[in-house]
Amino acid sequence: MIALTTCGRIAALHSRADAAEAALADVTQQLESVLQQHDPDEQLLTAVSDLATMRDDLACAERTAAEAIASQAASHSLQLLLLREAQSRIDARDRTIAELRAELERARAGESAVPERTVLRFRTVGGGLVVVTRAPDKTRVGDSYAWQCITCGDGGGHLTWFRDDARRLANDHAAACRALPAGSGGIAKTKEEVR
Repeated sequence: MIALTTCGRIAALHSRADAAEAALADVTQQLESVLQQHDPDEQLLTAVSDLATMRDDLACAERTAAEAIASQAASHSLQLLLLREAQSRIDARDRTIAELRAELERARAGESAVPERTVLRFRTVGGGLVVVTRAPDKTRVGDSYAWQCITCGDGGGHLTWFRDDARRLANDHAAACRALPAGSGGIAKTKEEVR
């Protein structure tokens, strides 16, 4: 928008300068015509005065055109600076997105150790994973369930006949566990390593 306005001003100034030059040429011809007649009358004085006015207008138009060109160059430099800054911000955002995607992939790779018979998963406060699994063999009563925190290793041997009991215990542990998954910069330790 700035460039269009500046270009319009420059074009108008060039037009005024051309008109002033044409008028100057006309006045110069009139002056020459008067001088050839050697009749110093009021027409000669008027022509000289018009000539001086035209020269002043031309000089003013040239100064204004020079200022407009300088203004256009400054606005162009500012636009380039703003474009570079915007590109820098876009590049920084793209790097951040790439880093977050890589971190998400690392976290997903850490969850690949989820047991086969997992029926429920809960996210812990620290970002770890607690799972409820179904036992491989059915008993006379039916399925049995167990829960285990993949991150800290707690809950490995607790069997229950009721899935809701296992879900409740796993959810309670997930709400309290602050262990960090191995992929997020923390070191996952089992219960045996902590003791």
